[in-house]
Amino acid sequence: MANIVRITFKLLKANQNVKVIRPISSRAVKAKDDTPPKPKPWPYQEKGYTFLNYFDKTTSRLDENSKILVVEGPVASGKSKLAKQVAAELDMLLSQYVDALAHLLSTGQGVVLDRCVYSDFVFAESMYSQGYLSKLARSKYYEFRDCTIGELLRPHLVIYLDTPVPK
Repeated sequence: MANIVRITFKLLKANQNVKVIRPISSRAVKAKDDTPPKPKPWPYQEKGYTFLNYFDKTTSRLDENSKILVVEGPVASGKSKLAKQVAAELDMLLSQYVDALAHLLSTGQGVVLDRCVYSDFVFAESMYSQGYLSKLARSKYYEFRDCTIGELLRPHLVIYLDTPVPK
């Protein structure tokens, strides 16, 4: 079972010194930045990958926003709306997990997701407890999950929307 850590963000006054270790820059900050443009990305959606693509230098496309951000929370808590706003502000793509990894590694552009594969077991357990999923189906789900999840890049940041049930 995964450990859950709650992090609370505090707004700091302008005169407080803060050492930024892993920054993410907004679109406005990046517009003021004078860094050279990224190399042209590999058109992975049209051409796919071959053995020769392994020599493409992905790392030259990566920057401080080459990250995977996930917005989690209960059903109908506003995850998609917040994820779209965050993606727009940080100049990132809104996508699903495996497509997000392909996009990040091909273009260097960060990705924002609403929900991810690291939390879908909650739905499997709920469906099983209510009788919508058989014991065999639950067992196969966990077998497939355990075989594949270790191959995926973990998210850099998870934002959890803690919404009360009545809302």
